[in-house]
Amino acid sequence: MSRRFFDYDPHTGVTEWFHESDDGNSFTIEAEQDLSALIDLNKAQFNTFTSARDTFGDGAELTGRSHVARIPAVIHSQLIADGTLRDQKRLKAWLNDPDNAVFRTRPGVV
Repeated sequence: MSRRFFDYDPHTGVTEWFHESDDGNSFTIEAEQDLSALIDLNKAQFNTFTSARDTFGDGAELTGRSHVARIPAVIHSQLIADGTLRDQKRLKAWLNDPDNAVFRTRPGVV
């Protein structure tokens, strides 16, 4: 299977690669994203969190709730595809999973 550059989105940092099968009858688009800057930003926000009185949710500046996580585009797409993003119970479990801790921006359990 050959791999060729397909596209790059400077806004999200997502690079897409085109993979064609050896027989030329099928292809796959692979998306990859460098997560190091996002993970560093999440760690910094997590480590400077001070108010345990804040509730969880979006729009902390407007509602007094805390920002919970910052999820990269490639993983966000996976969460949409497998239905996790639309299922509140599964999304909470995903956010609380220690394997996904690098995406959290505050301590606690969602």
